[in-house]
Amino acid sequence: MVHLNNQISDDLLMKQIAEGKTSAFNMIFNRYSKRVLDYSLKLLGDKNRADDVAQEVWLKLITAAQTYEPRAQFISWLHTLVYNTAMSELRKSSRQSQRILSLPIETFTNQADSNQNSAEDKLVERSNLSNLRKAIKRLPKSERVVITIWISEDSCHEEIAKQIGKTASSVKSTLFRARRKLEDHLRATA
Repeated sequence: MVHLNNQISDDLLMKQIAEGKTSAFNMIFNRYSKRVLDYSLKLLGDKNRADDVAQEVWLKLITAAQTYEPRAQFISWLHTLVYNTAMSELRKSSRQSQRILSLPIETFTNQADSNQNSAEDKLVERSNLSNLRKAIKRLPKSERVVITIWISEDSCHEEIAKQIGKTASSVKSTLFRARRKLEDHLRATA
């Protein structure tokens, strides 16, 4: 299987990595290293920890190449690997609830749109986003994780479910509850 513009497919590259071909690993790394690091950073909120997790993900990928089965899209499998590695890192830390949601405010807004707003609009938006972040921190852990992935990755229910090991319907109901709580909180602070 070959991607458009003659790129080797991710699944074939994983097979080659299992055979010990470093050039295949280099291709996968070049394709996804930024995404792995960005996703780790969004989950952890700390550049040093995100670097460590990203490095661990790449080591795990090499090890997992031997048993990799292309059941779903490679990127979903890779995101799951990043998510699980980041969650393991958070469990090691006593401050896990603060770390997962230390996302930069820019995560919640579109940069292009914010450049066109007036200074006053930007201050109001920043205040609203600050309130949103505080409200997210108050959610139970399961709801915080789902809403954080949904906001930062713009993922569908099925993709989130694969990442956290739940069903899509469970993710949908968790997301619904979280959004309702956030709306209630934001209405109360308005």
